[in-house]
Amino acid sequence: EAKREWLKVAGRFNDLSLNISGEEQLELISRAIEVESGKSRTDPKHCEAVASEIQSKRRGTSPSLAQTLEACWPLHPATAALIGPLSKRQFGQNQRSIFGFLNSAEISGFRDFLNKSNSINDVYSPWDFWDYLTNNLSSAIYNSPDGHRWSLINDAVNRCEATADKDSTVKLMKAIAILDFCKEQSGVFPTKNILQKLGIFSNQNNLESALSSLQNHSCIIFRNYQSSYAAFAGSDFDIEQALDEELPYVT
Repeated sequence: EAKREWLKVAGRFNDLSLNISGEEQLELISRAIEVESGKSRTDPKHCEAVASEIQSKRRGTSPSLAQTLEACWPLHPATAALIGPLSKRQFGQNQRSIFGFLNSAEISGFRDFLNKSNSINDVYSPWDFWDYLTNNLSSAIYNSPDGHRWSLINDAVNRCEATADKDSTVKLMKAIAILDFCKEQSGVFPTKNILQKLGIFSNQNNLESALSSLQNHSCIIFRNYQSSYAAFAGSDFDIEQALDEELPYVT
């Protein structure tokens, strides 16, 4: 009845849509999180790496983006960049889901992380956010337009958990999975530089070894045209190798 009454006068009003940009969402997040003076902050180099990745994909990005990401601590800058874009997906609720996440005490949520954190240097990382989505929103994502892609990426993570012999490798896989899932919206691709800044491995050699292990077990694939990794959702046929073998015979 209220809707019918509204339709009688709706023509007298203009619709004003609220569709803030990803950078504005980051600004909201940074202002919503209050940190006591003197507390630890995210490594500025990590913030600069994520900001540089976004700026290379998005025109008109503010030069102060790295500072905004740093103000989102204890969210890792890569995690902060994911929250806004995912809130705009059909399984989200726009800006309400941003603050719903920040205030959520659900398993693997932000408040759950704060309650369980043992060190001031802990940050809420992309693999934590993957666990949050898997534990609390998986059904909604499966029933959304993103359901098929989520299913393929989730299968890759399950293969990793079944074959990986180190917890760090599973964390890396989950980070690649969530970054790959919303890279077009966030502008943060799982490049080797970004993965190194996640702080999973102490040196480049350990990261390289873990990436090789994931590739050997058909969990991830490297996409040359994007210079980044992605969850492997295809067959075991190696098209790159096949092309290398056949091209020398093409005239």
